[in-house]
Amino acid sequence: MSELGRVNKHKTTHQDAGADEIDVTGLAGRCDYVDRGDPADSDFTITDFVTDGTWYDKDFSSIVPANAKAIHLLLRIRALNVGAFFYLRTKGNVNIKNMIHSWTQVSAEYSGGDFIIVPDANRILEYLGNNTVFQNI
Repeated sequence: MSELGRVNKHKTTHQDAGADEIDVTGLAGRCDYVDRGDPADSDFTITDFVTDGTWYDKDFSSIVPANAKAIHLLLRIRALNVGAFFYLRTKGNVNIKNMIHSWTQVSAEYSGGDFIIVPDANRILEYLGNNTVFQNI
C-alpha cells in the first residue's frame, strides 16, 4: 500500500466511540504549563556559557518553578565553524542519547529549535559546547 493510502485511512474521530481514549480518573498531581509571557530578551546569552568541550551545570531555578516536570526552551546557536555543536541534558545523565543537541550546518547561520527537556530536582541542566568560538548562544 502506498504512503498516501495509509494517510487516507486515518479516521478523524476516535474508534470504538471513544473507548480507546486514555482515562485519567483518579490520577493524582497536576501537569501545568507555565507561560512566561512575552519576554523582551533571552534568559541566557553567549557570556553565560563556557564552550571548551566540557560538561557544565546551568541553573534554571530563577526562571523555572519548583517541582517542574519539564522545561520548554528555545535554543539558537551560531558559529563560523560548520559542525559546531551544543548539547543540553538532564543533570546526572551520563549518556548522550537522550538530550538536546544542535549543530551549525552553515557558517554564520543560526541553528537550533524548540525543545522540551527534563531538569533535575533542583532545576539544573548540564550543557556542553565544543571548543569553538560561538557568535551566539
